[in-house]
Amino acid sequence: GFSNCVSNYFATVPVGLHQGGLTLLYMHNLSDLQGRLLPAAWSQLQRRIGAFLDAVSIEGNAAGHLSFDRFGFIHDRTVDVDDVCAHLAEFTRTADPENKGCAVVSDNVAVHEIELAGPDLARAILYTIRRFALVQSRSAVGDVSTTNISTQLRVAADRTRYVVSTITGADFGIAYEPIVSLVDGSVHHFEALLRLNDHPGELSPYEFIVFAEEIDLITEFDLAMCRKAVAKLASYGADDSIKPVAINISGRSINSLSFVEALNALLDRHPSVRGRLMFEITESARISDLAQANEFIQALRKRGFQVCLDDFGAGEAAFEYLRELEVDFVKIDGQYVTDAASNSRDKAFLIAMSGLCHDLGITTIAEGIENDSILDFLRGCGITYGQGYVFGSPEGLAAPNSAP
Repeated sequence: GFSNCVSNYFATVPVGLHQGGLTLLYMHNLSDLQGRLLPAAWSQLQRRIGAFLDAVSIEGNAAGHLSFDRFGFIHDRTVDVDDVCAHLAEFTRTADPENKGCAVVSDNVAVHEIELAGPDLARAILYTIRRFALVQSRSAVGDVSTTNISTQLRVAADRTRYVVSTITGADFGIAYEPIVSLVDGSVHHFEALLRLNDHPGELSPYEFIVFAEEIDLITEFDLAMCRKAVAKLASYGADDSIKPVAINISGRSINSLSFVEALNALLDRHPSVRGRLMFEITESARISDLAQANEFIQALRKRGFQVCLDDFGAGEAAFEYLRELEVDFVKIDGQYVTDAASNSRDKAFLIAMSGLCHDLGITTIAEGIENDSILDFLRGCGITYGQGYVFGSPEGLAAPNSAP
């Protein structure tokens, strides 16, 4: 596909030496034209557009249909992009029974201006292309993007550079948030949360993780977080009084063989963390292979590590996950909790969910508990543990038995 073309081309050329260009195209009112065409004529037009873009692209196969009315192609610098747009507009006008066609506008991605090279450059470019493809509407014919595509690429490149350096240098901190019994207020364990050092982009920890997922670096980050948290826990030696710490792992990571192998090697080197370390599987990236994911989870549990399914209730796949993945804990999404506290229908679902988890032998945790009224509400719903600012802010893990 086009993503592979972008990766293969830009990942192998040194910074600043690209002899080709990357152009993104938008065909204005293409949906209106589709409505005026018979299915056969529409298919013929699509084939003609695709064949033409392939022909003007590098090696005749470096073009892609990004979304309904958006296209992209890699080309050498001799290609006249204005001429390409004129040809495409003429194709649409010729096919149109009303002879209107579509205006075609382009935006050249100034790759040569980016001080990034190799796979990291390809990651930034692909992220920018995906953002371009996801935009649903344009306010005017010439409004190809809410901001200039090359500006978007520079922002993506800066973020990519920051994420890569943060991961490779383990240049981040960890804060520990307590998970507390709703019955007696005792701390059961802590969740390890990312804390970033200052940087110009001002990414929040959540934005950092989402961006790492979107540029396919989340497995590297998850492993860096595991290494840092394991080193902290291992530093306490044989003291069994330390409360367990839960580390978040993306759904993408648990389907990565290289991640699984690296994590197992890490755990083999630090047997003292058994019983001190827990894992939370996050749903921010949908788990692609549930059977493989469950194998990973059961292997961890057999080694003495408890596993929590995070963000439960936040996505449509939640109950499918509960059916397919055997876990020790389910963490109920904070927004789901807030909605249930103010809506009787959502409350009924929350109570039913709590009962189902109890029947399955799964312990429930509610997140986002910000005040005593929510705390009392959750106690009435049968939730076992909770976390949130009502119990205190996340802080450093100073010593065994020390609550943050």
